Amino acid sequence: MSNFNEKLFNIFSSFNILKIIIIFTLFININCSDNNMILLFEEPELKKAPNTLVSISVTPADSSIIDGNSLQYTATGTYTDATTANITTQVTWNSTSGSIASISNSAGSEGLATGLDAGSTTIEATLGAITGSTGLTVTPAELVSISVTPADSSIIDGNTLQYTATGTYTDATTADITTQVTWNSTSGSIASISNSAGSEGLA
Repeated sequence: MSNFNEKLFNIFSSFNILKIIIIFTLFININCSDNNMILLFEEPELKKAPNTLVSISVTPADSSIIDGNSLQYTATGTYTDATTANITTQVTWNSTSGSIASISNSAGSEGLATGLDAGSTTIEATLGAITGSTGLTVTPAELVSISVTPADSSIIDGNTLQYTATGTYTDATTADITTQVTWNSTSGSIASISNSAGSEGLA
């Protein structure tokens, strides 16, 4: 190649290199903002797996209540990232023996179980495909009050009056317990009252 051709080739080569530098500089200026350069060879971003529910715990566990009483349950969810959350209002509650105890899904009372009859049932909390459960035992209703009738009565000296005792229980039921109670008159010299079989409550 002649000296002229070599010089000409060098000029064109230098010109092409200069064009590349100018174009690259423009590219960098256009694609830069707030001093943060776009990486030409950026590693692909790893997508984080969604945080999903893995288990539900129902508390209090293995409890018992008296027939007619209520108990508030709480559902706690555990997720794939090991976090937990109160999901009492999100789950669907169920009692496997609805005649033994009911449990509410109504707004404001979610997870509130009420004893209906003596026996055992399982309380379940379900969200999607995940279910948590615990046992509940309902014990027989207990006596909470006794009413004596007739109230504030009067009789003539020597006459008699039959009293009745009615018991009210934790399940809101009532029963005649006249023959089961022990009767007493606080002023025995004024009036007596019988505890003898067949005449219980006779004053």
